[in-house]
Amino acid sequence: TYTGETDVVVADVNANGADATATGSVAITSVTGNVTVNDEDDDGIAVITNGVGTIEIDAATNVQANANIQSELGSVTITSGEATTQGADVEFATAGGDIAVTAGTTITVETGGAATSNGGDITYTGETDVIVGDVDASGSDASAIGSIAITSVTGNVTVNDEDDDGIAVITNGSGNVDVSAAVNVQANANIESEL
Repeated sequence: TYTGETDVVVADVNANGADATATGSVAITSVTGNVTVNDEDDDGIAVITNGVGTIEIDAATNVQANANIQSELGSVTITSGEATTQGADVEFATAGGDIAVTAGTTITVETGGAATSNGGDITYTGETDVIVGDVDASGSDASAIGSIAITSVTGNVTVNDEDDDGIAVITNGSGNVDVSAAVNVQANANIESEL
């Protein structure tokens, strides 16, 4: 657990350590400021846990994710009072848990960013403009079923294809896809649900 009154900057947070079977949860909180998560050991991961361990990141103002955030089976929850930025090539990932990103202003997924849940639900909810790419509720498990909701309360939603497969948003089975914007929706690649 990291809790700071103002800005919180962390890197390489691993709730498992050397024991790959260990399960621990991670909570990173800024009471009045920003949270930034970085990768300092060049493995592409900023925050990770195994098993059903959960990851919660909460900032009063902005969240900046500069490397991957991964939970093996648990949920990933990111909440910002203002903007959330998912940096270039950054993936939010879990193999069955839910991914929820909520921002008081904008959500921006930069080039190469993705979210993969392997059967869990994925939600991006921003008060103003929301830009996402490669949202996949099935992932490597073609039989996994998860639903996807991408919402802008007062602004626009843009969905992009960041891995050049022609698909921006996808889920399998009976998983639902809901893309909703107060103003405009711009789909720059396919949006697909199997059933």
